[in-house]
Amino acid sequence: MRVAAHTRGLLRRVQACALALGVVGAACDGVEEMTMGTATGGAPENPDPHVSFTGYVDLLDLCGTIGATHVFMRATRVGCVGSPPAPCTLPSNPYASWIGETVACPNASTANLMSVDVPDPGKYQIEAITLTETGQQGLCFGLDGDDIVQATATAIEERADVGVEVLTGPCPPP
Repeated sequence: MRVAAHTRGLLRRVQACALALGVVGAACDGVEEMTMGTATGGAPENPDPHVSFTGYVDLLDLCGTIGATHVFMRATRVGCVGSPPAPCTLPSNPYASWIGETVACPNASTANLMSVDVPDPGKYQIEAITLTETGQQGLCFGLDGDDIVQATATAIEERADVGVEVLTGPCPPP
């Protein structure tokens, strides 16, 4: 599932309005116009070349972990596009990672759209990470059952939004 940057922004604004509706009615000004299709296109939230990996995260489940404090999306670069046989050198102790959106626990959202942007082409493992008082737990995301997702140079330049889906358990070690 691909989600355009303007659609992702709209979804976030609608979610915020739904939460604020009973408290501050003015917080939702303009959402009706946006949902009617009058606001189209627009600049992406991140103006630099990147790929956004976006997926629905069950925060109710992840925040249900004992001692959970926060949940965030993380992309870890575990390989190069076109390798092997292309030469590929990556830092691996630790691997390069990018952190996306962070949400505080507790949270009652069962389908929160979250994303993480990556600026470099490569092969990535995408995880929703739950921070706890004693460490962290991860939930792997991927495409078509594969835990490795590619971001090509073309996709980076196009500021592509790649929809990822939840897999079972944490991502395997790279």
